[in-house]
Amino acid sequence: MLGNVIAERLFDKTDPIGKEITIGGFKSTVIGVIKKEGNGALGNSLDEQTLVPLNFAKAFINLTNRFVNTELMIRARPGVSVQELTDDVTMVLRASRRIKPGAQSNFSVNQATLLTQGFDAVFAGINIGGWFIGGFAILVGGFGIANIMFVSVRERTNQIGIQKALGAKKFFILQQFLVESFLLSVLGGLLGVIMVFIGTLIVNHNYDLNMYLTIGNILLAIFISGLIGIVAGYAPALAAARMNPVDAIGFSF
Repeated sequence: MLGNVIAERLFDKTDPIGKEITIGGFKSTVIGVIKKEGNGALGNSLDEQTLVPLNFAKAFINLTNRFVNTELMIRARPGVSVQELTDDVTMVLRASRRIKPGAQSNFSVNQATLLTQGFDAVFAGINIGGWFIGGFAILVGGFGIANIMFVSVRERTNQIGIQKALGAKKFFILQQFLVESFLLSVLGGLLGVIMVFIGTLIVNHNYDLNMYLTIGNILLAIFISGLIGIVAGYAPALAAARMNPVDAIGFSF
C-alpha cells in the first residue's frame, strides 16, 4: 500500500495498481493507494509512508532491533469498549514480553482520545482569548451603533416632533429607534457571519481542513448582535422619546 505522495512521485498520473516496485531489494506488487489525508499535527501522515505485510518486512528489517520504532494500531470490534480493549492489549503484550507480575511495562498503550484531551486545555485558552478580543470588538461596535443612532435622532428631530404632536406615545418613538438599532446591529452580525463562512471555505480549500460554522455559532452571533443593538440604541431612543414636541419642531428651524 503506497502513500498518496509516494504514488504520485513514482507513477505520476498513471494507475499504480498492479505495478511492481522494489523495496529493500525485493520485488513487490502495489495493491492499493492510501487516500490523501494531508499532514497531521504531529507529522504522522500516511501520505509519505508505505505499508507492507509484517512477514515481508522481516526479510529486510530486523524488527527485534531496539532502535526500530514499532507501533501497533488496533481498532476494537463493535460492542467492545476502549477500556476493555486496552486491558486485553496490555495483558497480551505483557505475556508476550514475559513481564513478571508487578513489574513495570516496557511499552505504552495510547488511545486516540488522549490526543484530543491534550489539546482541550489549548483550545480552552484560545476560546477564552477569542471571547476577550471579541468582547472589545463588541464594545467598540456598541459605541459605534450608539453614535449612529444619536446622529439619526438629531437628523430626524423635526419628524419626531411632528409624530408626538399628532399623538405618538413615548413608547412608539422608543420602539421605533430600538427596532432600527436592532436591525442595524443584526445586519452587521449577519455580514460578519457571512465573511467568516467565506473564510472557512477558503481555509478548507487551501489547507485541506474541515472547519465549519455550526447552527449554534450562527444563532449565538445573531443573538449577541441583537442584544448589543438594543443596549446601544436604548439611550438615543430614550432621548428621542423624551423630546418635547414643540421644542423638537422648533429645533429643526
